[in-house]
Amino acid sequence: MPVKSDDIKSRGGDAESLITSFLEKNRDSYFTLKEISESTGIDIIELHVIITMMLWSGRIKYRDIYDHENKLRRYYAINK
Repeated sequence: MPVKSDDIKSRGGDAESLITSFLEKNRDSYFTLKEISESTGIDIIELHVIITMMLWSGRIKYRDIYDHENKLRRYYAINK
């Protein structure tokens, strides 16, 4: 379920709030950086920096999974 960046920005939120809101709305799913970027409208470079800080603080978690092409993909979710 995508989150509209205008909804967060109109409430005075920032990119981190937008990511948190997106992951909380989709609590039972994991997403790649590309999927999060497309759903939130945040630039992939900025997103990478924010996701790294959120990982270090323990607010989100990740899972590494090999896809059908045997490529390693990293998926992120909110830390329950």
